[in-house]
Amino acid sequence: ILSRTTSKSHTAKTPRQEKIFFRFLSMAKKRRIPLGNGSIGSVLAKNVHPSAQVRSKFPNIDAGRRLEGAVALRLDYFRVRGKQQLCVVFTHNDFPGVELYVTKRFFRVT
Repeated sequence: ILSRTTSKSHTAKTPRQEKIFFRFLSMAKKRRIPLGNGSIGSVLAKNVHPSAQVRSKFPNIDAGRRLEGAVALRLDYFRVRGKQQLCVVFTHNDFPGVELYVTKRFFRVT
């Protein structure tokens, strides 16, 4: 167990060094799960396209509602909000036989 010491031994650190050291320990990197073909994740429902499909299934989408269990098929470019953006094309059990897409930033791999 690491503890903060105030002794004046030869291994003592200044308060600034100690603070930096403990901040470094708390910044452990998390292993990132890769996004690719067959990845399972969740998406924000309000950002899914084509939105007509989503609105017919969920007429009143709550803020923060996520579609869990989305299976990524591929990455492709689509025009979203007037710009060409990199999107994740996926399928979902609530929409059988329909390929949906969402911008990459809103797809969370689980």
